Amino acid sequence: HVPLPLYSDDTSGNVSKKFNKHMFIYCTLSSLPPKLTDQEFNVHPLACSNIASVFKLADQIIEEV
Repeated sequence: HVPLPLYSDDTSGNVSKKFNKHMFIYCTLSSLPPKLTDQEFNVHPLACSNIASVFKLADQIIEEV
């Protein structure tokens, strides 16, 4: 078993964060050395929504895992 840390980010490109807000959840494998976990190909997108909150997205991911 490998720990699977989840990260969330507000990917809006706007300064006010009021418009075009998208919540994005991704994961990386924590067993990799730091120089590999920072590489783009080791970041795996899991969910993205412009409607659901980060908690709703995380609930769905946890149910699947």
